[in-house]
Amino acid sequence: MNNFTIEERLKYYMGKYYNKKYKIKVKSNYIKNRNSFIMLEPMFINLEYLLKSFQNNKLMDVRKAYVKPFIDLLKNMDNKYKKKFFLYLWGDISHDPEIDCIICKTRPLNNNSVIIQKLEIDRHWIYLTKIKKLDIDYKIKKNMCIWRGGTTGYRRRQGSRYTLVPKFFNSKFADIGFSEVIQDKQNYKVFLKNKVSIKDHLKFKFIISCEGNDVASGLKWQLYSNSVVLMTKPTTESWAMERFLQPFVHYIPLSNDYSDLEEKYKWCLNNEDKCIQISKNATNYIEQFLDEEKEMKIRISIMEKYFDNIDFKLDL
Repeated sequence: MNNFTIEERLKYYMGKYYNKKYKIKVKSNYIKNRNSFIMLEPMFINLEYLLKSFQNNKLMDVRKAYVKPFIDLLKNMDNKYKKKFFLYLWGDISHDPEIDCIICKTRPLNNNSVIIQKLEIDRHWIYLTKIKKLDIDYKIKKNMCIWRGGTTGYRRRQGSRYTLVPKFFNSKFADIGFSEVIQDKQNYKVFLKNKVSIKDHLKFKFIISCEGNDVASGLKWQLYSNSVVLMTKPTTESWAMERFLQPFVHYIPLSNDYSDLEEKYKWCLNNEDKCIQISKNATNYIEQFLDEEKEMKIRISIMEKYFDNIDFKLDL
């Protein structure tokens, strides 16, 4: 269900740049940015500069999840593309960037001016290889909801975890709490609970997914599991094409203020067969992303189309 062809996925990731020629102005600061590699700052870069940054910058360890996948990708491409420049913005993107035609890991839902690449692969995708070995049958899982996560993201965003956690921290039907306090959110220490491994998450029938800085990093393995995902409508999309996840097909929808969480929990308890089918649909959806050869072909095709369709003019 909702399995897409390579061409359909390519069209999705590239947005309006899929099959049209464009000329883009490049500001001087985009050129300067490639030497400092600052998060959320647009940069005009190519393979050579990525390699230099990776080799020379002592801070690159914290950025390698955004750099190494690009290096591996560009090294696999035809030589004629290896010196070509592109616009790149690294970090957790949930806003509309200041410039179009920029390559990112994520973008706001339905933004067609940002081009998506598969980045931060280990954090978002590596756990999928372990799920089927760790998972158990739906029917023997706990009849409870679970959510854990750090204090990332914005308090005012749709479906905020800062709304979810205080409301259900002491719930009897849901084990909900922050697993760590980061990003200067010390006042949320009162909502700290123990960290829960993926293996222990999989003991629960109902896993709540909640966006943070951008997409929920665990959403892919949660959908792939035998549990059922409960979440608000996504606001950000990534390589997993969250735009196409359908309520009551791939997940159980929740209101933005989580006021219906208990109601949806009871619905799940009373509709076990439907929940099992939703879980199967979600697993089937994620399976289309697991063929590594196909994934690399799509990643390379994005860059080839990008380099072939985009011309840059320096605005100095």
